Amino acid sequence: MEGLSYLITGAANGIGLEYTKMALRAGGRVVMTDINRDLGEARLSELQEKYGSQKSKVMFAVLNVTGVR
Repeated sequence: MEGLSYLITGAANGIGLEYTKMALRAGGRVVMTDINRDLGEARLSELQEKYGSQKSKVMFAVLNVTGVR
């Protein structure tokens, strides 16, 4: 997983958050996405404190995939 990039949906909580942590622990780069901006930004801050604040390491974007077909 080291050096790989990941786009994780639902990354602000639950299994999406756990996958995000797993990828970061393994040295990956992560784009976290979630419909909940406030929670996503809070989680981003927590993860940046723990895994490094470099924008290239982890970032967050609001994304709603519920209506995508």
